[in-house]
Amino acid sequence: MTNTAPEEQLAELRKLLEATSPGPVDEASPVESLLVSCWECFRGNTETSMTAGKLLARIENLKWEPPCLEFEFERHGGTVKGSSRAELHSWSVDINARTATVTLGRFRQLCPKNPPLYVKPIAAELAQIIIEGRDDPRVKWSDDGTVLVKIGKIVPDNAPQQTVTGRRERFRAALADALGQEGWSQVPGKPNRFMKDQDA
Repeated sequence: MTNTAPEEQLAELRKLLEATSPGPVDEASPVESLLVSCWECFRGNTETSMTAGKLLARIENLKWEPPCLEFEFERHGGTVKGSSRAELHSWSVDINARTATVTLGRFRQLCPKNPPLYVKPIAAELAQIIIEGRDDPRVKWSDDGTVLVKIGKIVPDNAPQQTVTGRRERFRAALADALGQEGWSQVPGKPNRFMKDQDA
């Protein structure tokens, strides 16, 4: 059995748009709600896993550029993974051809970016502490003479995981380089633990 309701909504949308001037669509206009109601009528409507339910109340910058309705839609996938930015997808819905196409538009900054972390000065400072055998809250000495760098105290988990991972890798590399010049090396298999080379 054919679902006629979306087709009826599409017919009503077309009639409304015939009387609508090109340009931004007034928020008070029923165009948006009609578009959502007949969303399944357009080929390509499921691209990027889009559904009418997701569109509801999340359409932005709706414009009528005959024969297309154009709008932006904010994707939330990145924020779930800790990103501070959201993707804005641009949609173009051809009312006559009954097609819906999407392109990646731009990114929206949702919260302030984490300030850059300059790892080399920190690595140089900590290398000197280790070389001199001093105590510090960021290191833990073992009886065998090795030292554990408490990476969480240097690069805490207060940023997206990708950022944290990258910063920690850069810090370890900078610290290993600074210590390597003084005869220290990383303990094999333990990237945060260092030891004095026997022949140094």
